Amino acid sequence: MRALAALDNRTEVNNEDYRLLIKMLKPCQLEPHLITTYDFEAGRVFYNNLYCILVEMASFPNLTMQQICVDYKCSPATAERLIATVPQWCWVKTNSPKHIMPTEQTTQLLNLAGVGQKW
Repeated sequence: MRALAALDNRTEVNNEDYRLLIKMLKPCQLEPHLITTYDFEAGRVFYNNLYCILVEMASFPNLTMQQICVDYKCSPATAERLIATVPQWCWVKTNSPKHIMPTEQTTQLLNLAGVGQKW
């Protein structure tokens, strides 16, 4: 907590430091959805494609297929194939341009993680 106070050039901790810590830890709530653990200290699987899609959704409220292709330097076919592997998290709205739409579960998770929250 003292480190958070030091970010504001203070030596004493106040309530704002606790609020900042809570805001900074909100994205950690995504971990159970992005990592599957098989053992105590080994056997973890990180769902990188899901992570990338969630980052894009958090960054761009009206995410298009074109934006993903530009950011990850891939073809639209590759992006669509990878998005199709996580239908419980998003789907492709086939209009022009194609939009990547979050499911209700994704919207709830991104809200829980603090996406769109004012600092």
